[in-house]
Amino acid sequence: MLTVCQPKIVNLRQVSGASHADPVAEDLPWEYGRMLTTAIDRSGKSRREIARLAGVSAPLITNLEAGTRSAGAGVRVPIRTTPDTVIRIAVVLQMPLRRSLEAAGLGETIPPDMTDEEIQRRFRPAIDDMLDALDVDVLLAAIQRRVRSSEGGETPSA
Repeated sequence: MLTVCQPKIVNLRQVSGASHADPVAEDLPWEYGRMLTTAIDRSGKSRREIARLAGVSAPLITNLEAGTRSAGAGVRVPIRTTPDTVIRIAVVLQMPLRRSLEAAGLGETIPPDMTDEEIQRRFRPAIDDMLDALDVDVLLAAIQRRVRSSEGGETPSA
């Protein structure tokens, strides 16, 4: 079963004096977007690089941060995401898995007592697919950064 999340409600209202519908996003929080932006900023990586490492598109990263996607004609609608996508991005950015799923409105997809390690095992096929798609040089560079950080106190960036 595919579980999706709708983070924001978008209402269309007629703008006074205008002949088109103007999208207005209500002030409902999209906590996952804030978490994602913070993790991206902390990582020092570009959105394009994070997307490549996670096996998703760069526009998807941007849309997940905003909580909306384009529906054409200037209209933004709530973004839909899946647990696999959230886990892939969380692994790349070293974000807590359970917290990421909950913030994305997908907390009900995992049992409440499941640890991050158990979540990672459950989603292992998606993580393995992501890693299999990476270039060997990218993987080696990431390993070297982690080794250097563990030896010298440098903060690792996935």
